[in-house]
Amino acid sequence: MRYLLVMGFFCDVYRREPRARLYFNNKLIDEFFIENHIKKIDLELSTKHPLEPIPMQNRIKHCEKSLPPLHIYELDIHKESKHVNIRIDISNDDNNYTNGFMTQNTLLQCRVLTLLPKDKSVHDYFVYLRHKRLSHRYAWFRKNKMNLLIDLTNFVEWRGNNGQKYSFSPGQFCNYNIGGSGSLHFELIKKYGMLIAKLPIPNKPYLYDMHVSLDNIIYNKYTQHENI
Repeated sequence: MRYLLVMGFFCDVYRREPRARLYFNNKLIDEFFIENHIKKIDLELSTKHPLEPIPMQNRIKHCEKSLPPLHIYELDIHKESKHVNIRIDISNDDNNYTNGFMTQNTLLQCRVLTLLPKDKSVHDYFVYLRHKRLSHRYAWFRKNKMNLLIDLTNFVEWRGNNGQKYSFSPGQFCNYNIGGSGSLHFELIKKYGMLIAKLPIPNKPYLYDMHVSLDNIIYNKYTQHENI
């Protein structure tokens, strides 16, 4: 079965761009430098009156404009695979550390990290299935507004080269500033015929029906560029 692995980073570069290496089942897939792209607060979504409804088209445009540059990878995963691990190594030692003090360094945020079936009809089926079957051990739900089928930012573990290790509650990691070198780890397990993320820490299920879906934006971007 073919999947789309999508990632996007905000990055405030001090002197040198961080290097990222993507591994799939411990095999190197790609290496790239994360370019400077600072997160901006867009006030265009606000209206003249706090009770005035916001048009849906405005919400979609706001969602798309707020995205960082996206890296999209097409993965062909054997249908018999029941367990997959993905790792992103980050090399980022760009700082002005001197005599025990540091005032400037390169920081990045992993804003988008998601896995989608390439066939959108499969995606739509699992969105429907998600409403029928609940599981507190798998990545069917999330608390915040971007309603992704599998938002891996909720289920990732950060392992710093300095020995620090963090697992994040839903909605935390995409706003977490990463400084220093380390790696992002997450596991995928076969469930209902599709690979989905395994929760690093137990959590309660949440069911949100949000109008703006980043899934559709990603599918549109992939369709526009898949034959280039």
